[in-house]
Amino acid sequence: MGNNSSPVDLPKATELEALDQQIATRDAPRFSPQIQKEANDIYSSGKFPEYLVETFNKIWCHDSHILKWVVIAFVNGFIKNSDVGLHLYVSGSSGLGKSESVKAALRLLPRTYRLFGQFSRKGFLYKAGSLSPGTIVLHDDHQFDEEEAGLYRAIIAGWKDRSTYYSVDKTASKEISVPERITQIITSVDGLSTDDSEGQNESRFITIEISRSDETMQDIIKFIKCQTRPDIQNNLDIITCIWQKITDCWQTIEIPYIDEILVERNALYKIREFKKFLCLIRSIALLRGRTSANYNDFKEAQELWAYILVMIDNEIPGLTKNESIVLNKIRELSDGGKRVELSNLKQSLNMTQTSVYRALRGRSGTFQQPHGGLCAKIRGLQIEQRYDRDSGESDQVIAISNVLTAIGMYAPYILEYGENNVGLR
Repeated sequence: MGNNSSPVDLPKATELEALDQQIATRDAPRFSPQIQKEANDIYSSGKFPEYLVETFNKIWCHDSHILKWVVIAFVNGFIKNSDVGLHLYVSGSSGLGKSESVKAALRLLPRTYRLFGQFSRKGFLYKAGSLSPGTIVLHDDHQFDEEEAGLYRAIIAGWKDRSTYYSVDKTASKEISVPERITQIITSVDGLSTDDSEGQNESRFITIEISRSDETMQDIIKFIKCQTRPDIQNNLDIITCIWQKITDCWQTIEIPYIDEILVERNALYKIREFKKFLCLIRSIALLRGRTSANYNDFKEAQELWAYILVMIDNEIPGLTKNESIVLNKIRELSDGGKRVELSNLKQSLNMTQTSVYRALRGRSGTFQQPHGGLCAKIRGLQIEQRYDRDSGESDQVIAISNVLTAIGMYAPYILEYGENNVGLR
């Protein structure tokens, strides 16, 4: 794999629009006996996820983990004993194809259960009343303002139940109803919200960061340039037939080993993540045609969990890839606690100055008032101005307290399945 590429604008995969029209005609068809037999065989064999990936690879390049998270977030809405919604926040630099990847995945879901676009502050609420329970909604390239973020936190918190909200439209009050089990997906470059919410927005979402190597970018561009695509109409019919089986008959999914799942005492503050992990196991089991989760479902959940940025704690979002790179370099240069000159840090990293500064202080923050980045997330890391009287030059230095040496506290869960029990620590 090559180095991470600089962001470039990908061409739009316009053939996906034509695919959407194909799917639109397939939402409630009467399938032929042959299609029904193939759908039954695939679902009963437990190979539905592989079939989805196979079809996805015909309409988009790479990003199968995005597809898996999207379909898991969707199927979670049809499990009777799901405790929370699996809402997704897909982040990454501009021009890497975040939106195209998510939209390609959404187009393999039933059309009547998906909605995507760009909404005004209350645009989604006015549309929500017509949605079916279980619908998944994409807010493309969107950031919540402070008022909007508070409203969506309330909607997400009440995911299991129909919610009613009251708004003022011109001079008249208006009652707005949001059905139960509406799952949100956000794509954004610069964070979930424009305000400093102390992680309250990110903690409601599963954060997946998209980054690209040079080779991956070239593969995607080559894929988009291709003028022909394989005929997937038969695949779409089979997929739609299987979705009908899942959405028409909600299931209760058991985890037989749930009492054996252990959470270390120092991770008890991550209850919300633990609930999400259990929903992930249940969703994988249902996708594979089971109503009781087995060992392989746990292992698959473990693999998918590795793609997400787990919250550091209840108030601090997980580190992005660039933040992790910068933090590791700071630890290396500090050599046990020495101050690190910012100029030396920039020279030692294969990153632009803008990327380094954003990793340290966030996109719109300053070193004195960071808005995101390591300065806001890592307690014990500060940027100070230093003046050299002899040379007359000044530079910023990174001061590190002993807290930073205990970097293990910022790592996500370690998931294990022992010989006799399951361990989550």
